[in-house]
Amino acid sequence: MVRKYEGVESRYSTTIEVTFQYQGQRCREPIKLKPTPSNLKKVSNHRAAILHEIAIGTFDYATVFPESKNLHKFADIIKDITIEETLKKWFKVKSPQCHASTVDGYRKIVFNQLIPEFGHISIYDFRAYHMRDWIISRTKMSNKRIRNVVSPMRCALALAVGDEIIDKNPLHLFIYARAETHAQIKAKTKKLDPFNLEEMNLIFESAKGQERNLFRAAFWTGMRTSELCALLWEDIDFINGKINVDKGLTMAADEAEPPKTVAGERFIRMLPQARIALMAQKEHTFLEGNEVFHDSLYGKPWAGDQPIRLRWKAILKKAGLRYRRPYQTRHTYASMMLTSGELLGWFSRQLGHKNINVTTTIYAQWIETEGHDGGSLIDAKFGDAGSTPKVGTEPKKLIKK
Repeated sequence: MVRKYEGVESRYSTTIEVTFQYQGQRCREPIKLKPTPSNLKKVSNHRAAILHEIAIGTFDYATVFPESKNLHKFADIIKDITIEETLKKWFKVKSPQCHASTVDGYRKIVFNQLIPEFGHISIYDFRAYHMRDWIISRTKMSNKRIRNVVSPMRCALALAVGDEIIDKNPLHLFIYARAETHAQIKAKTKKLDPFNLEEMNLIFESAKGQERNLFRAAFWTGMRTSELCALLWEDIDFINGKINVDKGLTMAADEAEPPKTVAGERFIRMLPQARIALMAQKEHTFLEGNEVFHDSLYGKPWAGDQPIRLRWKAILKKAGLRYRRPYQTRHTYASMMLTSGELLGWFSRQLGHKNINVTTTIYAQWIETEGHDGGSLIDAKFGDAGSTPKVGTEPKKLIKK
């Protein structure tokens, strides 16, 4: 019969568990030894030594059990871990998983906002109210900004839970949203601010050479500025009228990167106005390298989307138009497509959206309904269903084979 020792138990076939009281808490620690009689006795003697050290005040938990899950319970015996260290570790782990533009956004939030505000706090002392009270003090922070700031902190704390540094994430269920004013709600809708045809023509008249070709292509392809920066001549199929979009170049990246989603990699149809712009651009860069659009001031491919924004701003000023982001060229393309009655599914794929729901959520206000007699189309096609057909005629089939 195997002798029993107080505070010592066999666990599985390869582990012995030792139990003892320390600083008012019951501690259990696994020791990787087969629970043989001799090993059980060794662990019992080890436990006796632990109890003696606890009694005389010399017990060092981190030295005896350096990989213990219980270390965080005893802040006085381990090196404190701050929120700054926690955020920096998460940023280091997360960065290789993201596009350069996303990393740049995280960097600004982590190092410019979160660390200056919370970096000095111990990870063991951080609570949800720290985040809540800070947000309340930032009266001009929008709900979107709140979500963007809370997300890295929540993820950093989740990583600490996964690493068994803390037991639970204090921001796991944290939600804070301000009541939005009418002006704030209205401001959201203004983000979609497409140009009309008259404004587009003023832009084309004010832009010259390569800039005119660039912005004409932007208006008539719906491509993002970063995608136009990365466009290569080998991506353009003039014969079949297609453009391959499979990368983008931002200021945060050293080189072009693939889209963030699978749907973002796509072939788009080359509309006549886009063809005009690209054919005109051939005179400037077709023999100069593989990049389609160059910065005419320096004779080199665009380094990213930021320099284009500056050139765009100058052109709008020259045209006498109020400033709108270059991204509004994409919204303009969308509004023209939808008000023209183009098929939503096809158009959604042209934009590189994940599904039609994304497209309708963003552009619902431009889906053509004006002048349409709602219900007339389905009635014309299927209105005879369920009625008694005339003699000598066949009822209409609901499904066309």
